[in-house]
Amino acid sequence: MATSGFGLNFYDESECDLLFESHRLWLQKLDEQPMLLFEWLEREGQKLLGHRFESLLAFFFSHSPAFELLHRNVVLIQDKNTRGEFDFIVKDLSKNCVLHIEVACKYYVGLKNSNGSKHWIGPNGHDSLYLKLEKLNQQIKVFSTEPGKNFLQENQLAINISKVFLKGYFFHHVREFPFVQMPKGANTHCNSGWFVFEEELSQFGDEVAQWLLLPKQYWMCPFRFRLQKFNLMSGLEMKETVMRELRRSQKAQMIIQVMEKDGILHELSRGFVILKNRLFKS
Repeated sequence: MATSGFGLNFYDESECDLLFESHRLWLQKLDEQPMLLFEWLEREGQKLLGHRFESLLAFFFSHSPAFELLHRNVVLIQDKNTRGEFDFIVKDLSKNCVLHIEVACKYYVGLKNSNGSKHWIGPNGHDSLYLKLEKLNQQIKVFSTEPGKNFLQENQLAINISKVFLKGYFFHHVREFPFVQMPKGANTHCNSGWFVFEEELSQFGDEVAQWLLLPKQYWMCPFRFRLQKFNLMSGLEMKETVMRELRRSQKAQMIIQVMEKDGILHELSRGFVILKNRLFKS
């Protein structure tokens, strides 16, 4: 998802590819014996998506043979007031350098078919890509402030590199396909999907069992799970379920279309169903 702009130093695709390749065997072992990760997430108890994302990264930095987690989620206090905060300070053992890393996992819908960051809004109307980039720009400078400098001095640290790790999805309204614009600076291989408003659910009238209302713990990656774990819905069933959840929670719902092959469900597409009155607030 990483975007350019605001002078931010993002982890780019090539860096992520290198990290993946260098951890391939480690990840395979974790897949074979995942209880350590499950126990970590259980202890963390984070239900909000952003906190779960940070928890997963904290596990990685804590257990990877290439990193040492030095500090996590620190609030900087001066004169009994909050003067700043940061997500991670880690040591890259292979390069013998100390990294300051700000992280975020975000989902934005395009109100207009535009590449402007102000036109990409959180699905419940609470955030925008522009505001997030602006906040990250402030966070990444935390060690240039007096409280930040004091923290480094007290902990005998020197930051070699500050970087941003921004992941997530961009969603376009269904009527805009295939002529869609991504936000300026978005990665060319960024994750994307579609969205509709609640009154547009009538177009989902199929009787084929190919839909799932996606729980939040599955939002962060392409969906690929065994059929036995999930009950597929037809378009009609999905529409009723989503409308019920929209009324109950007053929050956007994510749905996916899947195809079954050899007992495995593979994601074909994903989209948000959005309450228009939440996105366009008076």
